[in-house]
Amino acid sequence: MGYQPGVMMADLAIPTVAAFVPNDFKIDICDEHISKINFEIDSKFIGITGRVYQKNRMIEIAKEFKKRGKIIIMGGSYVTLSPNVMREYCDILVQGEIEEIHTELFNDLRNNTYKDTYYGTKADLSLTPTPRWDLYPNNHASAGSIQTSRGCPYQCEFCDVIVYLGRKQRHKPIDDVIKELEVLYSLGYRSIVFSDDNFTVNRPHAKKLLKRLRDWNLKHKKSPVRFCTQVSTDIVKDDELLQLCAQAGFDQVFIGIESPNSDSMNEVKKFHNMKLEMANVIKKFYNYGILPYCGMILGFDSDYKNIFKQQFELAMESFSPYFMINVLIAPDQTPLFNRLKKENRILTNKFVEVGSPLNSNIIFKNFSTDEMNLGMKWLATNLYEPKNFTLRVLNMLDNFNTYKQPKSASQLYEINGDHILKDISKIISKIRNLGEEEKKMWNIIGEKIIDKNVPKELFITLMFFYMQLRHVYNENGIWQPELIGVNLDFEK
Repeated sequence: MGYQPGVMMADLAIPTVAAFVPNDFKIDICDEHISKINFEIDSKFIGITGRVYQKNRMIEIAKEFKKRGKIIIMGGSYVTLSPNVMREYCDILVQGEIEEIHTELFNDLRNNTYKDTYYGTKADLSLTPTPRWDLYPNNHASAGSIQTSRGCPYQCEFCDVIVYLGRKQRHKPIDDVIKELEVLYSLGYRSIVFSDDNFTVNRPHAKKLLKRLRDWNLKHKKSPVRFCTQVSTDIVKDDELLQLCAQAGFDQVFIGIESPNSDSMNEVKKFHNMKLEMANVIKKFYNYGILPYCGMILGFDSDYKNIFKQQFELAMESFSPYFMINVLIAPDQTPLFNRLKKENRILTNKFVEVGSPLNSNIIFKNFSTDEMNLGMKWLATNLYEPKNFTLRVLNMLDNFNTYKQPKSASQLYEINGDHILKDISKIISKIRNLGEEEKKMWNIIGEKIIDKNVPKELFITLMFFYMQLRHVYNENGIWQPELIGVNLDFEK
């Protein structure tokens, strides 16, 4: 199998499913982001999984293996939510979670008595084994991955998590989490992502887990782990929880800001965002040395043409360097999808393409497609125009407190595989070739990092994500320098 560039985060689904395979089965795994698929592999059964934006590639892979007479098994989140779409491309379709059905499934495969569909349950996570990381190309991944919970109690209309995994959050036993952590640590990972949908929503449990993580990291203080996860905005109401996150070694989190428009948040039932001042929410993380990555969504029914300007002002006021900007989409089976389908506002046979922030499967209420595209291009270009990005970073650094983080964690930058660090260095060095303003940005931020005595990995992180965004925006025709500073009429 041919080598491809490394990934920022190891894929958790593949080695997790591999851990359920009985010992009398021979198993090979492939993360196509790292290795090319061996279509000539000597195997009777081929398992395929992927997300919504990988739909076409999943189909291509299935067809290629079908030509070779293989029996195709498909499962995962997209297959579960859209079984009718993928049914014709597989022999066996697995819906839901595998924990409580794997014995039946593999017995049937062994005896050649398999059914065309298996229905998994919302499982007890104590049944989840330690993933087969021994089968994964770990030296090609920067960060490891652990899942400690499934489900989310909130009811955000556009979210498919509550459909796929349920609103009752289930937790993996903390001892099992520590066991998985030890395995990843032994493999060289010093950066680990907790791939929970909402890591801190159950505060009592989160605090117990964070205390164990803090104590575990203290035992490894000569070479500690840096953690990242996804949290909801209401974490800022609990200073103890934030303090524990910092003490445990969490230096990055993703938060769904979505919109400063409270009417939009009410519309889609994201009620926990409504009574919070979003700029202050974001700034709160800086007090604990935590860098927040913020999600923005545009195109709610309560959004009007001034929303682009409002989102820009929120970003600048919050000082957050990094925003993931996307138009609203309606994943299959979500409450939003069902509502818009009744209103004949779903664009059929359209799904979200990877790396295409402009793409949506809905007809917007207050925007034409051209208006939405123009507004998105204006927002993205002005947010990441070097002077504006630099201003946000400098303001953030003036408010950034790394002293609440474990000292060793904030001073070390270790990556599992030296070649990945070299790849990252090559990528970020390209920023200086984008233009004079980008070169100035690089120098100013670098000098500020040194002046503030902030760990150098923060500079690498900021520059990497900046270059990543510029690449995505260039590839998708979003980066439009002629829109910088233009006062477009986005008024209601």
